[in-house]
Amino acid sequence: MLGWFTSKRFRSMTEYLKWSNRPITREFSYLQVDTVYIRVRKSSKRKVGTMIVIGITENGYKEVLHFTLGNESARHFDEVLRSLIRRGLNSGAIRLATTDGATAARSMACLCKDREDLFRYFGFPDEYRKTIRNTSLIERVIREVRRRTKVMDSLNNEYGCYGILMGIVREQNERWSMRSNWK
Repeated sequence: MLGWFTSKRFRSMTEYLKWSNRPITREFSYLQVDTVYIRVRKSSKRKVGTMIVIGITENGYKEVLHFTLGNESARHFDEVLRSLIRRGLNSGAIRLATTDGATAARSMACLCKDREDLFRYFGFPDEYRKTIRNTSLIERVIREVRRRTKVMDSLNNEYGCYGILMGIVREQNERWSMRSNWK
């Protein structure tokens, strides 16, 4: 039984490492970034943060580009972005990045200071705005992560998290590849 668990864990991590190091060949214009916290065991209060990055191309193709266990710190976010750039993400092509999670006091200060940047999406075509104005797209992925992990008691550790997340990401990217466009 232990051999089965170890080999399954190894396959999950091998698949994740291969996937998370694959080259980025499309030119993405929009990024959505968010972090979801997953309870590792139903009987535990310990939660693991999972940062998810979704890219959207100019013609509306959507793809989960990356996910990793970690928190919402600026340092972790910088590491994720460096990884994406190293894999081929053209940072010069990014027209807008949407994130959330700021506290109300920080949000208001940001609104006052960066008002022009916050409403930049009004300059984009109408059909793009519904997708890029907020993080609803990534929130749907996060809702699926929560739905599936909530009922599981088998996430005993971070390896289990990578396995279930890899399945969710694979399924989501396949679904989007069949009908990813603006209209």
